[in-house]
Amino acid sequence: MFRVVTWVEKEKNGPTIPLYSVNERLHSMLGISKQSITNLKSEMDELQRQQDEEECRKVQTRSTTTSSVTLPHRKQYWSSSSTAAQANILKALSPRKKGHSGRKSISLSDYAEDIIRLQFHKILSKKEYPTTIKLLSSLKSDYPDFPITSKTTLWRHMKMVQMNQTNQR
Repeated sequence: MFRVVTWVEKEKNGPTIPLYSVNERLHSMLGISKQSITNLKSEMDELQRQQDEEECRKVQTRSTTTSSVTLPHRKQYWSSSSTAAQANILKALSPRKKGHSGRKSISLSDYAEDIIRLQFHKILSKKEYPTTIKLLSSLKSDYPDFPITSKTTLWRHMKMVQMNQTNQR
């Protein structure tokens, strides 16, 4: 480790060995023979090839419904405590979401929009301050099959109803 640090310190003012001479730089940095470097590189390539084959097999077993096999995106993770062989190991990322996985959007009919307006005016006629919680509870009590079940969704649809009214004027 100290040998690498001193070598890097020597290279601070510019490379003494050209950057394209990877084997020579490793030989100078690590102090091992060039044949050992070649052997290490071939072992590293073999390990990488085996790991790629394993990932391909995993992907093929997971994707029984799709006909084309694609490799997942890869990202390199580096840490100071890992060795040179471990530093080049690639790890697969989780697959990205495809499409919308949540609840389907609620589209209200004109009748449902009128029901919201009616309930809103009923609350106003009682001289109460209309909140989304009060409006939702009155909608649920009078119309148990009403499609909106959350106050946030109700608020969004109330804004859309208001926008539709202003556009019609």
